[in-house]
Amino acid sequence: MSKITLTNLQDIYDAWRDHDLDRFASHLPADFSHYLNIPCEMIAAGGMREGKAATITRLQEIFEGFDTQFIEPGQMIPDENRLVLDVHTRCRYRLSG
Repeated sequence: MSKITLTNLQDIYDAWRDHDLDRFASHLPADFSHYLNIPCEMIAAGGMREGKAATITRLQEIFEGFDTQFIEPGQMIPDENRLVLDVHTRCRYRLSG
């Protein structure tokens, strides 16, 4: 992996951690997809979101409703045209009212 790619990955990670969705989105292709391993029946933000706009909308909902307690990038699986990154997170639901 080139140094430029590693720099981009660091900026993506930093944007995610800082909840800077504009900067995060600037790195994503239009056909980006995001999977949250929680059934939609348990939480509306669960399941698969396809497309950059749908992903950013979901992340905004998550950032507004949860406090991130832990975030760590896991295994990276690069191939010719994409990168799969398994991110481990622990979040606490923010109570409303």
